[in-house]
Amino acid sequence: MIQVLLWLPVAVGLACFFAPRRSVPGLASLGTLGALGLAIALVASFHVGEAGLQHRVDESWIPSLGVRY
Repeated sequence: MIQVLLWLPVAVGLACFFAPRRSVPGLASLGTLGALGLAIALVASFHVGEAGLQHRVDESWIPSLGVRY
């Protein structure tokens, strides 16, 4: 879910770039509300007593160069 929170604003920004001018404010508002909803869901699922990172992503992005995301 943390990856969606990161990439949702990028995807909505690209969609706004290609959308008609009249629909951009509504699309941007929907993207913002979506990101806010995901952030609230992540905060709600946070467990205070656990040690270490809880919402962690460790993916191999460009393995030939050793780049991880």
